[in-house]
Amino acid sequence: PRVPSLNQYLYESQFFAQMVHVYDDSKKLLGVTDAFPSGITIPANSGKLTLRLQIRHEDPQALEKLNQQVLWVERTIGDVSLSIHNSHMSMVANVGTFTKRLLKPDRSTAVFVSTPTQESLGKIKGLKCGDVLEGTVSY
Repeated sequence: PRVPSLNQYLYESQFFAQMVHVYDDSKKLLGVTDAFPSGITIPANSGKLTLRLQIRHEDPQALEKLNQQVLWVERTIGDVSLSIHNSHMSMVANVGTFTKRLLKPDRSTAVFVSTPTQESLGKIKGLKCGDVLEGTVSY
């Protein structure tokens, strides 16, 4: 889990500490992370999860302003195939795909990556509106 507004800040943060505890539906602690989040391994069939964000500060009013913090949960979903195009227009119209080309040293080219299709998104278990997909491209 990540708290984008607080993560990566330690000594320069106005808050003294931050921790995220992850519990399964039987209240078993699955893991803890802090200002520098690391991966917490969560079993595939762990059911409903509870995440508890704890932030320390001497002023209760400063803490009250953080009452509605955004918390990101990252999980692996497997491969999602996307089509690659030569131009923005061909990507939008979903016509043609990227053609192979040889680049000279110190040269670059633009590639346009399509969004996933509704069909491919429908195959991802637990995906909800507002979820963010992030990944890498291999050449």
